Amino acid sequence: LANMSHELRTPLNAIIGFADLLETEPVFDPTQRDYLQSISRNGRHLLEMINGVLDAAKLEARQMTVRLSRVDIGRLIEAAVKDTESLRAVKGQRSELALPDEVLDLDADQQKVRQVLLNLLSNASKFTDHGGVVSVDARRTTLPLPGAMRPDGSRTIQIGEAVLVSVRDSGMGIAAVDIPTLFQPFRQVDSSASRQQAGTGLGLALCRQFIELHGGAIGVESALGSGSTFWFALPAGPAPRGS
Repeated sequence: LANMSHELRTPLNAIIGFADLLETEPVFDPTQRDYLQSISRNGRHLLEMINGVLDAAKLEARQMTVRLSRVDIGRLIEAAVKDTESLRAVKGQRSELALPDEVLDLDADQQKVRQVLLNLLSNASKFTDHGGVVSVDARRTTLPLPGAMRPDGSRTIQIGEAVLVSVRDSGMGIAAVDIPTLFQPFRQVDSSASRQQAGTGLGLALCRQFIELHGGAIGVESALGSGSTFWFALPAGPAPRGS
């Protein structure tokens, strides 16, 4: 999969790069410029899916590790909300952000936490109708978190200080029967060939793996017609190194 990913990304990067270069030329009319932007946008979407498959393969092979540094989760959230603003603008949605005055810093892999935030925010927008609301809040709290691994593969539970992040949407919601499959790889609530929302079904599975690599927990609260709240908690103390 690593070799295949490299072979796919090499020509794809050329497509994206030349599309971006052409966009800087002043000779195109608005329709042609829309076509170029479509090439670039869909190329990046395909690149994200390829990277997602590669990440899933690394996790399955236990080759994924976390690179820890001191991270301000509040600033990461603000940046992720800004980076996904265009998704909400297209659908006339608004965002609400609630952060405490204190600095929400902890030891974490900044890139992986950022990927989790971007995935949850993009999903919230994707599954929310035009004019809806996407809300994000974070706070420091005390929660039960996964602890040491037992011989049977399960984990002990320990109470510890954590940073809890929640992403809420006013979308269609999720039926209780579908919630257990959400964090499984290559699974989506609507897996039919005619489903309205595209994707590989890897996003939430990767989010779960990334959060659990930190010794944290992730979950969802939802009901049909009532929107969804996806949350994750990261231990505020030093996170475990490696996988």
